Amino acid sequence: MLTRRSLLATSAALAVGCGRATPPVSNPVQLNVAAYLGLVTMELRRAGCYEGAYQDVMAELEQDPDNPFGPKRGRYRLELRYSDEFFPGTTWETQPDDALDAVVGFLEELEADLVTVWPELAQWLGHRGLLLPLNQFSGAEDESLEREFFPVALDRYRADGALYALPVSVAPQMVRYHTRHFRERGVPPMDATWEWDDLAENAAKLTTRNDAGSVTRWGLVAHHFDEIWWALWQNGAEALDPDTVRCRLQEPEAVAAMQFFHDLIHKHRASPAASAMDLADIFNATPPAMRYVYADGWLDPAIYRVAALPSGKQFVVPVRDGFGIGITMRTPQTEAAYTALRGLVRAMQTQVTMPARREAVASLRRAKFDPKPEELEAIERSLENGRALPQTLLQGLTMAVATEALAKGKDVATAVNEACGVMRIYQSEVGLPPPLPLRPNPWGTCESAR
Repeated sequence: MLTRRSLLATSAALAVGCGRATPPVSNPVQLNVAAYLGLVTMELRRAGCYEGAYQDVMAELEQDPDNPFGPKRGRYRLELRYSDEFFPGTTWETQPDDALDAVVGFLEELEADLVTVWPELAQWLGHRGLLLPLNQFSGAEDESLEREFFPVALDRYRADGALYALPVSVAPQMVRYHTRHFRERGVPPMDATWEWDDLAENAAKLTTRNDAGSVTRWGLVAHHFDEIWWALWQNGAEALDPDTVRCRLQEPEAVAAMQFFHDLIHKHRASPAASAMDLADIFNATPPAMRYVYADGWLDPAIYRVAALPSGKQFVVPVRDGFGIGITMRTPQTEAAYTALRGLVRAMQTQVTMPARREAVASLRRAKFDPKPEELEAIERSLENGRALPQTLLQGLTMAVATEALAKGKDVATAVNEACGVMRIYQSEVGLPPPLPLRPNPWGTCESAR
């Protein structure tokens, strides 16, 4: 049973308020911001403290005269309040009714007018009538927002035909590659022309071995721990049917995609035959020449650069969710809340690794990552062709079983049978796909860092 205590006890959050400046407002619009992955810079994450990042956001918003949704032009004021409350990730279709009571109690206690949400939480709150549909506000037309944000970032905040939050951050899957090792092996830098055949050929060239034949550096790690959605989707395949929830890994397109991944490891011998649990040891030893990663953190650009995924039959890029901001149904000041929402989303673009607004990505600059023009183009192209990762545990479990089987050397037919078998057993014993696990804040709060 999900209780209010268990719902709220695992992470950190922030509250901010805003209201009209003239005449004075006694109850400012308030914003509850959950502190979690992607919200702040890597330096602040390592310190385990987020409050400084929030202060930076608010200061930037206050001082930005060009933000049409800022406090001066929007005629509202901000109030910052730090809290130790938290909204976990959840899937709204499968939550019990008493979970709604816990969330309602949280919102009432916080008196929040705006709240940060994971995409699935935005869907759940919107479906239950706790978030305002943004479609009702002027300037929130689909066409206008589609021009401002990448479609893959917006789509995950929709439910029942309505948009319930605006995205702040996203993370497309890309390839991080070791530039010096590329030069040493005579391989040109990755670019938009690379296809699957180029990936296999160059991964083999980049794999180095000692005199005894042992690998000293892998050319590629293409399975991001326990998933290879890129292989399925770029070959026009699916893991399961979204309507019937029937396994589709036995279809020719899926079989061919998994065979390509299998060959990278066992035919070309350019990628490690390692399961998710073993990959961390490989990364900590000698980093591979190429690695499929989600762009939610940057390394030293003098050593590593990023490129778009090599394309298969089509160019489809898995995208991992960031977070967004929605307006609670309780707010008495809807227009002021919407203005503050737009202003805060814009200001927060400088505090996330990968922003969701097109304009913010186009001008992306970081102290430790100053992207080259071709890298910016690769990021934009990846987001334009992005597809959100599946959000049910059933999808993730099916993919994990198939990926591990292939990595360990089992043939594709065996991997398909194992993955589809797990899917059938899960459906017969559990029923509907369950919600994702809660998403805790692994870095702690400001207090825990002191």
